Amino acid sequence: MSGLEPEFSNQQLASSGLPQLQDLDFEPLDKRYRTVRRLTRLLAIALVLILLLFIQFQTFVDVPERVNRFADYAALAVIVLFLLSLCYVHFADKKKKFALREQDLSYHSGLFFFSTLTQPILRIQHVEIKQGPLERRFGLANIQVYSAGGELHTFQIPGLALAKAEQIRQFILSNKDIQQHG
Repeated sequence: MSGLEPEFSNQQLASSGLPQLQDLDFEPLDKRYRTVRRLTRLLAIALVLILLLFIQFQTFVDVPERVNRFADYAALAVIVLFLLSLCYVHFADKKKKFALREQDLSYHSGLFFFSTLTQPILRIQHVEIKQGPLERRFGLANIQVYSAGGELHTFQIPGLALAKAEQIRQFILSNKDIQQHG
């Protein structure tokens, strides 16, 4: 054994002296993200209601009366579920936030069940920026972070302004090599 190798250490740490996750300075997602989420829900309910109306009022096939009644109840159920979904999105999306530090990236979400995911930059293999049509229209992007050894993305941070997502991606890509070789 040469004198250049570090000596192995495994000292016990007092949990009272560890940094607290709630002390992280999380940043909220872009406010336009909630608008995009509302619009996607509105488009989905519109398609379902159009389909139900088509079934009910089409003239190609005779529709039994009980199917027409079912379509009325289904439309009412879809509207109620849509309103509940809007309420959930309104409150849950306000709780989504992220934090970027020198050594890691964290994402916090949840309304009833909370989740905080943290990925060390050193372990990040790949970073992707994704946009759907509505995100492009509103200048938003999702950043997907892939961990070393994982097939699927480790986590995704939605609702970032495109410029911010690009900055985060560039920071991660620029700093992961420095950390690995530094």
